[in-house]
Amino acid sequence: MRGDNAEPTRISSGWVNTDVAARALGVTPRTIRAYIEQGKIEARSQGEGVKKTWTVSIDSIHRLRDTRSNSASNPREIREDPHAEYIPANLFREIADRLELRAAEVTELRTRLEITEQAESTLREERERLLQDLERERARAEQERERAAEAQVEAEKIEEYRGQSLEEVQQLREELEAKGEEADRLREELEAEQGKGFWRRLFGG
Repeated sequence: MRGDNAEPTRISSGWVNTDVAARALGVTPRTIRAYIEQGKIEARSQGEGVKKTWTVSIDSIHRLRDTRSNSASNPREIREDPHAEYIPANLFREIADRLELRAAEVTELRTRLEITEQAESTLREERERLLQDLERERARAEQERERAAEAQVEAEKIEEYRGQSLEEVQQLREELEAKGEEADRLREELEAEQGKGFWRRLFGG
């Protein structure tokens, strides 16, 4: 059957271009396209018009090789191009294994890339959160500094007022002591005057 956009029967075997298929079967690429038209091998097309290309199923190449090996009725069909390079059948398996290995490596790299992108996204979010926390702490520290400065000014005012109060208290104490001394002196003078008057009255002076 013609393999235009057909699904492969064994995906793991893979697909090759018409040049590789021709080398494997010992024919020309034109013969490969004829086999595709005749439905002898499975293929799928890519592109349109003059840019149209074909990829051939490796499994269908194996089946055609087996069919041709079991039939010797047409030697020319077996080896149409005497200059074509013969490719061992196990080479296709090696190519398929390499393709599977590359596909696994691509899948692993894609997974690692996704994990890396997720880790980078998480790190960016964590960085933003830390920057926000830092900004909040900076604002809080600035407020604390402002409050500390205000408290320092208030403390200086209190200390200044305290110093003034101590000076006033000392001044009042000195004035009080001076008043006390003045009162004592006046009391002594009064007592002295009273004593003189008593003796005058007593002796008639």
